[in-house]
Amino acid sequence: MSLKRILSLLVGGLFALWTLSTILGGHGEIDRGHDVEAVPNTVHFVILGDKDHFKVNIVNWLAVWSAHHWMQPDAIYVHTNYDPSVISAARTNPSDAYTRSLFRIPSVRFNHVVAPHATSNGTAFTGGWAHSSDFIRTEVMAEHGGVYLDSDSFLLRDLEPLRTSGYKMIVGRQRWGAVNLAAMLSVPSSTLMKTYHKLMDKTYNGSWGGHSFELLTRLVEIFQHKPREVLLLPQEALFPLSWDASDLPALYQPVYNGPIPHIRYETDLGKAEEAFSWGDFHDEVKSPVIDWAKSYNVHGWLSGLFDTRYISVATRREWFGSETGDINLDYLIRRESNFANAVWPALRAAILQGVVEVSQEQKLAAITDAQLWPILS
Repeated sequence: MSLKRILSLLVGGLFALWTLSTILGGHGEIDRGHDVEAVPNTVHFVILGDKDHFKVNIVNWLAVWSAHHWMQPDAIYVHTNYDPSVISAARTNPSDAYTRSLFRIPSVRFNHVVAPHATSNGTAFTGGWAHSSDFIRTEVMAEHGGVYLDSDSFLLRDLEPLRTSGYKMIVGRQRWGAVNLAAMLSVPSSTLMKTYHKLMDKTYNGSWGGHSFELLTRLVEIFQHKPREVLLLPQEALFPLSWDASDLPALYQPVYNGPIPHIRYETDLGKAEEAFSWGDFHDEVKSPVIDWAKSYNVHGWLSGLFDTRYISVATRREWFGSETGDINLDYLIRRESNFANAVWPALRAAILQGVVEVSQEQKLAAITDAQLWPILS
């Protein structure tokens, strides 16, 4: 096992213990037991669409790659309604660099699903692919367990401390107290997850979240009283920001003139002091730099980012430095935003391993950073 992997597990383990002690109020020890089933080291994404060709963008690719990088899972399942022939055509003749890169990730497996558009009693979905995805992910997790991630959720560290915590299901809060569904863990056939899956079909009424996060929040409150049935993490763990549009600038707007210095565990005291010294230059900081040390995952809320009611195209062009106003590789490598800084360790690994196609200049930036900071936990 590499030093990087060992340090990542150590840091994640310490954070998991802090989280659990916070939830338990600092009293008593956690009885993991000897017969508790670990959450499978598998990851599930759901990608739905109605086009005749399959394509992913840099953000979707990065979400999948980050899960592979941090977890080294047995498999990453992409559950999709795209016909297998379309997936096969994309594999042999991908239309762009990031689709090619997705197929290079060794743990990725495609699973064809039929996307539902109504409940079993015929109530039509009102939320488009989002509601179809709600039903697919719940069915998959109830049967197979593992880790579910939205296609714009980005792991920031290994989930092994949570997978082996002794709990049958692990979820986290989002702002305002409800349970967040962008990232969750479960053992196969969890009683809570099976109940959630069954009631989702019965309670669907066309509202945006009544059948999803509102229902699961109520169930978690009930099942928390059963030993080791569900672990409810604080907001910082799996959903550190929110669905509020005011959080989009905090995540994506450049906040530093140049790469945000690494605030990471380092054996070189001089480098550690240098990293923390950036805080003295207040004139360079436009808004707070986020410390991701308490987070396993960050959700990007891309549907909000690309909704012009919240963020204009002109603003996105300014943030991302691209004519189209899309997130791009140069924006991420510049590492001037909280989002780019969060995903950089995984992205840097992809560049150095040749998983993603880059220019010589882009590769040199990753190599130089790796020479200065060989370990990013």
